[in-house]
This record gives sequence, structure tokens and C-alpha cells, in this order.
Amino acid sequence: MKVSIIYCAKCNFDPRVNNLTRALQENCGIEPERVGVDRRGTFDVAIDDQVVFSRERLGRLPRDREVVAYIKLMR
Repeated sequence: MKVSIIYCAKCNFDPRVNNLTRALQENCGIEPERVGVDRRGTFDVAIDDQVVFSRERLGRLPRDREVVAYIKLMR
């Protein structure tokens, strides 16, 4: 399972990316790929190249625990 965090590199999302990365490492044993992009406001989580959490669609940033729970369910 490949997990990617796609985020706006200019939006200061680094703390959120770091927290989510740590949560995935500790709870799922997964080292996510971190992909900085130039699309303003982007914060997506993709599994095997399919976006499963999107800031734009949710209207908020995904919570670490909901991403971890979803990944555990998908295994």
C-alpha cells in the first residue's frame, strides 16, 4: 500500500504533514510519500494514487485519526 500526502508547499502545512506522517508511522508502520505542490490550499491523502481525503472536498484538513482508521480498515 502506497500512501501519499499531497500538500501546498507554500501554505505552511509542514506541521500538519509532520503530524500525519508520525501518526502513520506509529500506528500503521507506513512511511508516506510527501509531495509538495504549487496548488494553493491543497492537502490530500492518496492511497495507491487514488485520493481518499481531500481538504477541498471535506472543507477542512483530514484528521490524523480518521486517516489512520481508514488505512487500518483498508488493510
